Amino acid sequence: MKYVFAFFAIAVALAGCATSPVPMTEARDVPPERVDKSLPQAASPFGTITVVRDSGFLGQGCYFGLYIDGELVARLANSERHTVTLPAGEHILGTAAVGRVLCAREDERRETATIIKPGEHKIYRISARPSGEISIDPTTMLGPK
Repeated sequence: MKYVFAFFAIAVALAGCATSPVPMTEARDVPPERVDKSLPQAASPFGTITVVRDSGFLGQGCYFGLYIDGELVARLANSERHTVTLPAGEHILGTAAVGRVLCAREDERRETATIIKPGEHKIYRISARPSGEISIDPTTMLGPK
């Protein structure tokens, strides 16, 4: 019986470590000092992406880097967002823990491909799983900006 209780307690604790989505209206903009690369003004036609980092305990002490086409663009803390204008076409979005010594795990970057259409606005979510793995995924859960 005590093993069942211990297993249940561990499962509940790990579930509490997962991150939670942050609505666009509640997310803060990344401050200018953590925007690492100003992308050139996108030539017409262009679209935009907004990336929102979840809130939660897991990964709280680390910034999660936003990479676009292999370039570090911004470092997001919990509950922050960053919007970028990009030329229409295919792009690779990525994320990895960056910054402090214990957080620097850029070799574990997760990436996803996207195609931006002219005038389109896509929303992506950076989240962390209880396993410690971070991901960047398209979402409709966060609502418009």
